Amino acid sequence: MRALVVSILLATTLGVGPARAAGGDGATAQQILVEVAASPQAAVAATEVQSAQKSLERAQGARDSGDLKHAEMLEGLARTWAESARDLLRAARTEQEARELQEKSATARAQTERDRALLEETLASRGRARAELEKATAEAAARAAAPPPKEKGHGKGKKARKNDEPKKKNDEPKKAKEKKK
Repeated sequence: MRALVVSILLATTLGVGPARAAGGDGATAQQILVEVAASPQAAVAATEVQSAQKSLERAQGARDSGDLKHAEMLEGLARTWAESARDLLRAARTEQEARELQEKSATARAQTERDRALLEETLASRGRARAELEKATAEAAARAAAPPPKEKGHGKGKKARKNDEPKKKNDEPKKAKEKKK
């Protein structure tokens, strides 16, 4: 009797038997499968989930037939499949986040290029405006420094002709003919 109590205590503390089945690989696999099923991307890991569930069913069959060794192995396999499913979901989430970040990066890059082009255009326009201003300032300074222009035909006691037109050559012979008469 004493040997039976010792073996039950050893089995309980080492995790063998019913106590291990309640908190072992099978229970862990079940918890992981519940988490995976709750994910919106559960379809990504459908194959792994099916394999884990099949392994759990086989483990239960082995346990029901008294084959505890193979039941534990099958529960370990189910846990491995469940962890693979969880890892696939993590990878899918990470890839989705990477795609979103890549899209944001592309949008930011395009906006930066538009901003850079606008800045270059603004700087070029500013440079042209500065050059025009300097040219206009130089012209104004040159006009202010130069003496005012003299008008032709109105200086030094000469009378201005009508409409300031130059004398025509044909006018002289007519006057000479008029004098002869």
